[in-house]
Amino acid sequence: MAELVDIKDISGNIRLSTPINEGSKRKFQLMSSDYITLKFSLAEPVYFRLGDYIDDENIGLFELVDLYKPTYNTTTGGYDYELKLDAYYWKWKNKKFFYTPEATGRESGWNLTATLDVHLKVFLDNLKSLGYKYRAEDFVYEIDSTVENSSKLVSYDNVNLIDALTQMAETWECEWWITDKTIHFGRCEYSSPVDFKAGDLTDTENVNVNSMTRSDSQTTYATRIYAFGSARNIPSTYRKGLIFDVKQVNGREISDTARPLDIKYFPNRVVHKEEYNVKVNINGPVYTINNREWIYDENVAQTLKGGTYKVMSNGINLSTASFILAQELPAGDYLFKASCIYQLNGAQKEVVIDSKTISIGENQQKEVTVSFVFPKELSIENGASDLRIRSYFHIPDFNNPGEMTSSSVKYDLELINGSSADTSITFLSGVNSGRTFAAIYNPELFSGDDSNVIQLPSGVTASFGDKYTIDNIIKGKVPDNYFSKDDKEMTLNGVVQKRLMLPEEVPYVDAYRYSPTGERINIGNENYDDPANVEMPEEEAIEEIVIFEDEYPKYIGSVSSISHEEKEEEDEETKEPTGNKYRIYTFKDNGLKNFTKDFLLEELHLIFQTGKLAGLDFALTLKESDNTGTTFEIIRNEDYGRYLPDNVLFPQAAHTENGKDIPADTYILHGFDTAYLSEQILPDSEQTLLKKAKDYVKKSMIDPSTYDCEMDADFIYNNGNIRTYEAGDKINLINRAYFPNGRQSRIIGFEWPLDIPYDHPIYTIGETAAYSRIGEIESKIDSLTYKGQTYSGSVVDGGGTSVYVIGVNDKSLPSDRNVFSAKRSMQEHISKKKDDTASGLITFLKGLVSKGGIEVGDFIDSLISGSGIGLFPDGRIQASSLELRNSLTVLELIFNRLSAQEGDYSYSESGLIESIEELSEGTYRLLLRKRHDTDFNAFAVNDIIYGSVNDLLAGGGSYRTSWMRVIETNTTDNYIDVVMYPDSEVPGGKNYPPEELMAITRRGNTTDENRQGYWYISSYEKCICMLDGVTKPILEESNYSILIGKMKNLSIFDNLPINYRQSYIYCRGLIRQDDIRVDVEGKPVYELVDRGIWQEGEKYYFEARNEVTGRNEISTVYHRGSKWQCLKTGTLLEPKWNSTDWAFLEGNGEFSIDFESSNGFSFFYGLIDTVIEAKFYHGTVDITEDVMNTAGTQITWSRDSGIPAEDNSWSPVFVDGQKNKVHLISSDMGSEWLNARSVTFRVEAIIPLGEENYLRESEELQFNL
Repeated sequence: MAELVDIKDISGNIRLSTPINEGSKRKFQLMSSDYITLKFSLAEPVYFRLGDYIDDENIGLFELVDLYKPTYNTTTGGYDYELKLDAYYWKWKNKKFFYTPEATGRESGWNLTATLDVHLKVFLDNLKSLGYKYRAEDFVYEIDSTVENSSKLVSYDNVNLIDALTQMAETWECEWWITDKTIHFGRCEYSSPVDFKAGDLTDTENVNVNSMTRSDSQTTYATRIYAFGSARNIPSTYRKGLIFDVKQVNGREISDTARPLDIKYFPNRVVHKEEYNVKVNINGPVYTINNREWIYDENVAQTLKGGTYKVMSNGINLSTASFILAQELPAGDYLFKASCIYQLNGAQKEVVIDSKTISIGENQQKEVTVSFVFPKELSIENGASDLRIRSYFHIPDFNNPGEMTSSSVKYDLELINGSSADTSITFLSGVNSGRTFAAIYNPELFSGDDSNVIQLPSGVTASFGDKYTIDNIIKGKVPDNYFSKDDKEMTLNGVVQKRLMLPEEVPYVDAYRYSPTGERINIGNENYDDPANVEMPEEEAIEEIVIFEDEYPKYIGSVSSISHEEKEEEDEETKEPTGNKYRIYTFKDNGLKNFTKDFLLEELHLIFQTGKLAGLDFALTLKESDNTGTTFEIIRNEDYGRYLPDNVLFPQAAHTENGKDIPADTYILHGFDTAYLSEQILPDSEQTLLKKAKDYVKKSMIDPSTYDCEMDADFIYNNGNIRTYEAGDKINLINRAYFPNGRQSRIIGFEWPLDIPYDHPIYTIGETAAYSRIGEIESKIDSLTYKGQTYSGSVVDGGGTSVYVIGVNDKSLPSDRNVFSAKRSMQEHISKKKDDTASGLITFLKGLVSKGGIEVGDFIDSLISGSGIGLFPDGRIQASSLELRNSLTVLELIFNRLSAQEGDYSYSESGLIESIEELSEGTYRLLLRKRHDTDFNAFAVNDIIYGSVNDLLAGGGSYRTSWMRVIETNTTDNYIDVVMYPDSEVPGGKNYPPEELMAITRRGNTTDENRQGYWYISSYEKCICMLDGVTKPILEESNYSILIGKMKNLSIFDNLPINYRQSYIYCRGLIRQDDIRVDVEGKPVYELVDRGIWQEGEKYYFEARNEVTGRNEISTVYHRGSKWQCLKTGTLLEPKWNSTDWAFLEGNGEFSIDFESSNGFSFFYGLIDTVIEAKFYHGTVDITEDVMNTAGTQITWSRDSGIPAEDNSWSPVFVDGQKNKVHLISSDMGSEWLNARSVTFRVEAIIPLGEENYLRESEELQFNL
């Protein structure tokens, strides 16, 4: 009989005992699955529940983790089971991984940057919170030596406990497995190797594998890796060339005037020519009623040289306080002032640093303090002496002699002028190319521009244009424009990235090289870096880019001291205190000195490496920094489920706890340029990246295939001593079809029958993803460009999967090859199943259907005190106002008053329905109420009438409008007979029967043109409107006869520049006598009025009212072929080119010069005798006379005969003193006239056009022989 196994419930009671039947099996796959399957059939079903388990000495401890239902067997009438029971720990997949599992409001989406043991401590807290143990023992963890002890970022986004273990293993590139109570992390590998051999026809010795099947990986094998680190702490100048040019040479002194140097660019052996230090911390005397001011002068230097001094100080603190602790300061104004005082030529000079007056009330405070910032530079004239820092205090009057008040001053100050530093330079060109020399920056200790000098060693010179680098310059302090463009920048998904790179001499890492003899040397081999090796041929280079996000230049600091301040929370809406207190933590790092905001690249952050906050990332505020250290304030955030730090999780300095020394918390700082701290940090990081890249490539070369080995049953049975192998057992695979020399690996999975364990079990041999080539630990990048070429790429150290998941706090760009996590999707997308909120505008292209109503704004359903807009399924709409543009405006109706002063007022016949008699379907007799003694029925046959009622005051929300045509009137009995219009002919498409107490009014008439007009005033439409030609309820655009106020959106206005927020007047016809136009400021608007041809003696206007036409006029006229605008009212001057009363508008307004000759322009050699006159034109009008009569006109002539000496001495002969006329004879042609055969004369005129305006014109005349 087969062995029985007991399936028990969670209380230990046997739910079912079943034999281990054929088909039952045990299966394990490292980090993937661990279960048994029991196969049996029952006549009646048994309902298993989650938590049911078996605990068998031979099989182990397994539980029902997933609900299971049997299959009904139609042949036997029974129930068939293949019951799957998972290993005891596999139920963890049904529980979420929380950061604080013991707290209420637990967060399941969170980030943690920490070492693996910190992550696992959080994991154990989760197990403890759930009460999970192994046979009454708490779970523990072990991390073997193959796992790197480094902090890494992992984003846990609503993951279960099993997935969390896998995410940790992928991040640290290792494996996890569980034995009894221990959670292992590392490489699952044990024991001495055992041979698993598959033979063939020629090799049958020691064969123990019936069949060996390979599962090939589809991953591309990359043989050349371009490795990059993170973008953190990488300045914009990284890998840009900083090359200087010799632009000035003075003996052995050189300088680049385009890139002036500053002492702050150099780190070593700085010497200052002039340096003055002052440290003040002093209390002043007690003030008296008669002495309410105090002046304190601190001597800085008795004699000092003129120049610009660099000021180094954290500022000056001035304070006034009550001398008696229990006493408040007197009320009034407190004056504080700080100045630099020095003597110059017998007079006192003062440079005010700052001043401030603070006013306080009676019994308000005990101390008043101000802080002033010193300027960064202080300029002192030559000959100055007796430099002092003056602090001035003045307090208000006080009458009580017992009030005792005093002041204090505190500051540190350092003045520096003229600095020098040791350096070294390497020449890149010139006679010194490739040589490096020790040098000195500013050896003479000059200041200003004169300090920009580098002195070479004696006997070394350079030449203009030589290029050089300065070896110890701090690049982070040098301006960006000093650097050359980077030709090796990288683009990730279209975004330019500045990332840590491999050392400059190592552009990439190859998987192997070749020895001089042609032997392949794989990476990891001790001879790999032999300089005699050669690189692989380009044909063998399969390139890929890999990004290591955890690698970047790092400063690791520690918390030297810690303090906190209690603050009170404020309500987000009311801004009132809530009474809840929280802590703001401030800490000091004594090892980080003189850290300034100049160091920052972006917002400053830290990641705690140890302590209660290990792995957590916080933004920082820089409070202060000096030679004693740097103080930061931690900006609390709720990225980790609640606001941190708090009074439970907070940073700590070194201290003793329960008699045990606890070290100070350590942290990594990011968001700044590490070069300010040390130039070596970044190169060291590049070396670390290189090591990481080599390890990566080495791991990528491991065969990723797995091998399923079906074992020989006799080998496993072993004469009754059954051989069993566990996960991690080392195996030598022997199969000549796959390996020429075999392959060593280990067991990562197995499957065997539970009923006959030796019946051909199958063992899986190979590597998990963490140890295969690229594996699933990489997040593929959509597009990555480096040095102009696009590659596929991978990100490691991120804990990702083959499809990158963008979590809640992840700033990665969406692409076609990554996805949003479920929780991130909840933030990005609108839910179909639960209430949700969209922060952006949503457009529905095909409309919107709602079966549950719609609310707009903060809707409150109330007619009296409601707000917002509500649209209800019953057709009710509640709003403050509602406009229907094309056909009807629904007014602010008060019960049934149509003519309400608060809304629209109708000027037409009206009445109030007293009672209603239905004559036939759709036909009614309406008895009208006599509203007063003289009231009568004014309606006529074929009148179009309408009325509207609502039930708002009764708490309802329905409106009903009735449209009718009058078919009979009776003035004696005061009634009218009406017929209702069909629904299709009324606004809104729905017509309601008339109701008692409904107010009705005429809108038009179907036949009588005299009754087709209708006036109304609307405060809602903001207009006065007259309708005309109304023959039906639905209006047409032609019905609008007059509109005064805001215009309606009519098609006749479509092509007009109408601003629908302004008021206009529209009517079909207009008769006007006079109008006055003004602009928005009330000033008259003037028209350009065409007055035709200019007439001498006519009156013309500029921005004036024409007395004849009454128009606000600017006159324009035509004169001599051009159009002119009047600039002076009443001018009698003629419009012309130089008139100040007229402006040229249109026509030919060009100025030109032409020539006339008294004897023509053709002459024989030696017979030249003529008068040349230069004529001036404005367009086609000759203005020569005006030009010559204009005071200040300058006319000059010049000659070009080809002989400059003669041309410069040539002088024209003017005719009758007129400079526009010259007399030319043969001698004016020059001595080379016969040979040159061409002479050019040039005239230039400068004509005044006003006080500071000139017209310059010139023209040339050429004589050819």
